[in-house]
Amino acid sequence: MNSQTQEKNVTLINSEEDLDLLQGRIEFQRFQLHKNLSDFPNTISFINSSDKSDFNNTNPTVSITCDLSDINDRKFAEYLLSSLAELVVKYIVENNLQAFIGHEMSEKTWLSIDAQASQVDSMNEVERLLNQFKPSKLIYCDLMPYMNIDSVFGFGLYLFDEANNLIAKLVYKFFDESIAPENARKLNTPTTFEQLDDSSRPFF
Repeated sequence: MNSQTQEKNVTLINSEEDLDLLQGRIEFQRFQLHKNLSDFPNTISFINSSDKSDFNNTNPTVSITCDLSDINDRKFAEYLLSSLAELVVKYIVENNLQAFIGHEMSEKTWLSIDAQASQVDSMNEVERLLNQFKPSKLIYCDLMPYMNIDSVFGFGLYLFDEANNLIAKLVYKFFDESIAPENARKLNTPTTFEQLDDSSRPFF
């Protein structure tokens, strides 16, 4: 019991300096993301909608639970979503893909149609998924923790072939632990910045 208590007390953010460092990384990721998008306008369409109801009604491929009252969980979730967006946009740019990007919900984005539901669990696995399916088109949307008041947020990645068939989808929904479904996986929040930088480390 004492070892469990000790382990629980090991956290990523232990000071204002740690918080500033992590927040700086998140802001830099979002800056790079928007810069890449603005430099690559020809094949990217933006989806602008504040309707979140479709996301709330969409079945996730993975449900993840976290403690939104814990700044470590909340900031790691924010960092994770920023990292995923950065990875996807980099893939779009490098492969000159047609893409639809949105940072809020849209009925056209959070698709409930059938496709191979992937359950990758690390940044490396997301990259492997993109390289495996080699989509001709993709849709990516996210909803950051600070955008929502219902303790539900997440991202969706939809991959299409040349004939516009949906070939794979990845929909991760994050829930505060107070409302998380029973089958939700626990967010694997790192306890060091070395773990944070490990792209092979599982999300859950």
